[in-house]
Amino acid sequence: YGLVGSEMCIRDRPSEQRRLAAPIDRPASRLPLLLFHGSRDDGKWLQAHKSTYPFGLDELRGQRFHWTALGHYHGHQILPWEDGQPMGAYSGCLLAGGLDETGAKGALIVQMGDGQPLKVEFAALDERQVRAVKCDLSGAGHSEEARQKVRAALEAAGCRRQDLVHLK
Repeated sequence: YGLVGSEMCIRDRPSEQRRLAAPIDRPASRLPLLLFHGSRDDGKWLQAHKSTYPFGLDELRGQRFHWTALGHYHGHQILPWEDGQPMGAYSGCLLAGGLDETGAKGALIVQMGDGQPLKVEFAALDERQVRAVKCDLSGAGHSEEARQKVRAALEAAGCRRQDLVHLK
C-alpha cells in the first residue's frame, strides 16, 4: 500500500501542493495500491475553489501503482493507462448528497490478481437517482396542459417513481 503524507485531509480545504509530482516511496509489492484524495486538474471536474492536492493524469501514471483508489469527486470516473486499461478511479459516492449529484450512485468493484488484467464494474447501490429535468410550459393554457407537458418531460428523461427530480 502506498501512503502519501501524514496530515489529515480537511474537507474542502484548498491545497495547491502537487503530491504526485515526484515519485512516491513504496514498499515492494506484487500489487501496489495507492489511496489518494485529490483533484484531477486535467479532467472535466476541476472546481478551483475546492482544489485539494491537484494532479494530472500523467503524474498519476508516473507513480506506477497497480491500482489507485481516488477520492474527492462524487461522480465515478475510471482513469486509464496509456493502453486504455484501467489504472485507477474515482468511485464516486454511495448516495446523492444534493440536487447537483445526478445519475446512478454506488460503488466500484475492482477485481485484480497477480498477472491478471484488472476488471472494474460499477454497482448501483441506491435505487433512486437525482434527475435534472427541464420542461418548457410555453403554450400551456391551463393546469392540465401543464401537467401533460411535465409528465412527458419526466417520461422522456426516464424518471421513475422512486427518483428525486429537480424540475426546471
